[in-house]
Amino acid sequence: MNKKVKITIVTILIITIFFIIGNNVYAEENTTNQSVESNTNTQTQENKNKEENTSSNKTNTTQTTTPKTTSTTQTTTKSKSNNANLSNLGIKPNDFSGFKSGTTTYNVTVPEDVEEVEVYATAQSSSAKISGTGKKQLEDGKNTVSVVVTAEDGTTKTYTINITKEDDENTENVENTSSGNGLASLKIGDLKLSPEFSTNIYEYETTYIGEGEKLEIEAKATDPYYVVDITGNNKLEEGENIITILVSDPDGNNIATYQVVVNKKLVDEEAIAREQEELRKKQEQNKILIAASISLAIIVFLIIIFLIVKHIKNKKIEEDEYYNDFEEEVYDEQNEDLNTQQEDDDKYEEYDDEKPKRQKHKGKRFK
Repeated sequence: MNKKVKITIVTILIITIFFIIGNNVYAEENTTNQSVESNTNTQTQENKNKEENTSSNKTNTTQTTTPKTTSTTQTTTKSKSNNANLSNLGIKPNDFSGFKSGTTTYNVTVPEDVEEVEVYATAQSSSAKISGTGKKQLEDGKNTVSVVVTAEDGTTKTYTINITKEDDENTENVENTSSGNGLASLKIGDLKLSPEFSTNIYEYETTYIGEGEKLEIEAKATDPYYVVDITGNNKLEEGENIITILVSDPDGNNIATYQVVVNKKLVDEEAIAREQEELRKKQEQNKILIAASISLAIIVFLIIIFLIVKHIKNKKIEEDEYYNDFEEEVYDEQNEDLNTQQEDDDKYEEYDDEKPKRQKHKGKRFK
């Protein structure tokens, strides 16, 4: 009986421990979820505050500069620009180098498998208009592309690109002769450029995560006399930013132009997604553990109930057997006593029957 009571107490303690573990795991999950949500909400609120500050600053700047512009317009009449020059011109892919604003004709050779190219151009004057850029389908042999720049006063200037499709051998020879003009190396902090840097590749993409407004850029030209000018690396904003790297000779003639698209993010969304995925997996594991613990506790509880009921039944059966045995013993003792009494009575009667009777002697009578 004492052993079974001890087993019952130990089992109840085990069930209590399982429930405590389950509650602690649940509380830990809630704490982790609240922490992640709090961090996300804090970052979101910071982004909103920055956007509000930026918009307010822009509004203030507009409000302060607008009156000056209005007064200038009223007092002076601005002459129209006649600048129809380009500051940059090229094609994608297989771009050429050596662009100069004063040179209007360029020759470039592309591989045989290139079906189309995209022509890009940048005007020196913001008021000038450019036509002839965009994607162009290539035919075998020589293809001529014309880019027309129209100045604000109507002055026009035409730049011509002669694109020749040749076989692979000729293409390799052309690339080898044109290699080495521009940048020899390009590093932007510890960021990874896509694609990998090459002197003949002029467009790149990268992702920056942080709140910095300027990146550390190391750009080395292929010629020590070349001048490297970097623009667009100030006051980086969240989203897409374009950094332009111009390589020119000592006379100011453009040698090559590189563009790096920097996608700035204040929060590492991929890291948050991975953290949430790990948290989700951990929660699933904890749920499985809790379910297993509860199931085990229920099974143990049912086993205890079964053992208790069985113990009660066995005890009742033992008590019934004990009382039955006791009644039988009492009944047997009573029968035995009755039998003994009967035997004694029988013996007594036999004794009485066997006892000799006293004979009366006739004596003399005295008178």
